[in-house]
Amino acid sequence: MRPAPMDIKRYLRGPFFWLALIVLGVVVVTSISSVTGGYKRVDTSVAVTAIETGKVAQAKIIDGDQRLELTLVEGTKIDGASKVQTDYVSARQRELVQLFRDNPPTQSYNDSVPRSSWVVTLLVNFLPFLLIAFFLFFIFNQMQGGGSRVMQFGKSK
Repeated sequence: MRPAPMDIKRYLRGPFFWLALIVLGVVVVTSISSVTGGYKRVDTSVAVTAIETGKVAQAKIIDGDQRLELTLVEGTKIDGASKVQTDYVSARQRELVQLFRDNPPTQSYNDSVPRSSWVVTLLVNFLPFLLIAFFLFFIFNQMQGGGSRVMQFGKSK
């Protein structure tokens, strides 16, 4: 006995396909938007040494991510890159700020606290509710036998 063929069109019309597609789209957009912008990752000790020796032209401390982005003085490269970044633990933040006070970058120094957009915040807050609603809709659809009788509880034909 052959198994019944899968009805792919049924799954493509259902809410779970579209929900999975939306979740995949959100993941792709957030991963693309978090691209580092040409910075090469280095160890924290390498970045601290570059600051201490005055090789930094521009510096940016990103607080929420505990990340330090450095643009080096023209002609200076670390591991073949003129822009480097490193991560640090929050306990080291005061030490880094003091290090920049003692050895200021030649061009600029900036702090940044990243904030997510209202669209991302809205998606993150309401996505669980949407998932639960679609799941319940699917369960009710299956309980009623599918088709056009969804959410018609207790109604006779």
